[in-house]
Amino acid sequence: MIDAVTDDDRESDLLRDLGRLVHRLDPPPAHVATAAEAAFGWRGFDDELAQLLQDSAEAGALAGVRAFGRARTLSFVAGRVQIELEVSASGERRSVIGQIVPAGPAMVEVRHPGGTTVAQADARGRFTASGLTAGVVSLRLSLPHPAGLRSVATPWMPM
Repeated sequence: MIDAVTDDDRESDLLRDLGRLVHRLDPPPAHVATAAEAAFGWRGFDDELAQLLQDSAEAGALAGVRAFGRARTLSFVAGRVQIELEVSASGERRSVIGQIVPAGPAMVEVRHPGGTTVAQADARGRFTASGLTAGVVSLRLSLPHPAGLRSVATPWMPM
């Protein structure tokens, strides 16, 4: 039996060749590939992903009513856990003030382009992290749970 070359095969070959050409003539910057690989590695498979509830950056019409410079507030929820954040900017650096509800101690990892900054939430669920590199940021919380530690991670957000 003779294998027939289909139009799909030709299109696949053409797209593969085109991809090689584009990659050779205009490759992605090294930092883009490094950031993409790090983003995949930073999210654990056991993390519960928190959902964004509110982002003051999306509330454009009301922003002028209570604007405090470049501060941004965000709210996330994962089950019964709520995470409230205020992000402020100073040049290319970011600072985060956070509150975990229900209140309680937790380890908070703030993952950003410059690495990971670890903060400890106090008994009231409050934490701070400063000197963060601007760019995409995600938080990962390790919370006490009757069955051991519970991990909750926020989605990656530009800040």
